[in-house]
Amino acid sequence: MPIYPDEALPFSEADKLKGLNLAGQFANLDAVRQQLAALGQGGLAASNNWAFAPSRSRSGKSLLANDTHLPIGLPSAWNFVQLRSPKFQAAGITLAGVPAVVAGFNGKLAWGMTMVMGDNQDVFLEQLKRDNGRLMYLENGQWRPATVRSETYFIKGEKPVREAVYSTAHGPLLNPALGERKLDLQPLGVTSRYGLALKTPDLKGDKSLDAFFDLTRAGSVEKAFDASRDIRAIALNLVFADAQHIGWQVTGRYPRPQGRQGPGAFARLGWPVRLGRLRRCDAASLRSGPGPRLAGHG
Repeated sequence: MPIYPDEALPFSEADKLKGLNLAGQFANLDAVRQQLAALGQGGLAASNNWAFAPSRSRSGKSLLANDTHLPIGLPSAWNFVQLRSPKFQAAGITLAGVPAVVAGFNGKLAWGMTMVMGDNQDVFLEQLKRDNGRLMYLENGQWRPATVRSETYFIKGEKPVREAVYSTAHGPLLNPALGERKLDLQPLGVTSRYGLALKTPDLKGDKSLDAFFDLTRAGSVEKAFDASRDIRAIALNLVFADAQHIGWQVTGRYPRPQGRQGPGAFARLGWPVRLGRLRRCDAASLRSGPGPRLAGHG
């Protein structure tokens, strides 16, 4: 349940799971946590950024700071770079393979980022059954066949691993990944009467890399807002500053709450009739809507 300490526990949302016998249906999540910790993925990382408007600084100009945190590694995730050409220059940090300065300064604009910790995915609880060997799931009062595709994973020094990936209208089923395995990477069939389907934003045609490159070349806070609206694949807190202005932009795509289904702290139910479509907003809508697009003008 992704909640803050001062928020009430979402008991009202948990009511949608009343009457469902989920005991023994899924693997122990604590065991999953221990497996991730053994792979070095259990550590916490946090970043900070802030900006002062000119009226708040002794120099009368904007101030910006950014401290990006990731777990220590060799090689480091971040690389310091400086780019210079007759019509362009920038200095800051980047990630291997990203053709842009992720956070830095180009002589006119400074920008920094932290993870926004936004809940940009939904998990749906699905009712499942087998019918003549086919996996079926319940949607809008009808049993429909789950789609299936075959994935092959090639591992150096070992035999290829083949896995069948099942999907419902709400996304791929996580059951094989949650089950206990006799051998590492050996997938299990979907045998539970319930399934967990993962729904994520549709990122076809995403232009996040282009947007980062445009952000690197932006010469003002206003142009930084224009560039960052296309960063949809990553949920970030972006802070900008030019000499006279500061700004804050949240990027990414997020699901909107679905009425009686609640804000998403618990799995949504995939089978109620007339469930409704999952509407999404993106960074572009934050400019005119109630989302966090803030600019300081001294």
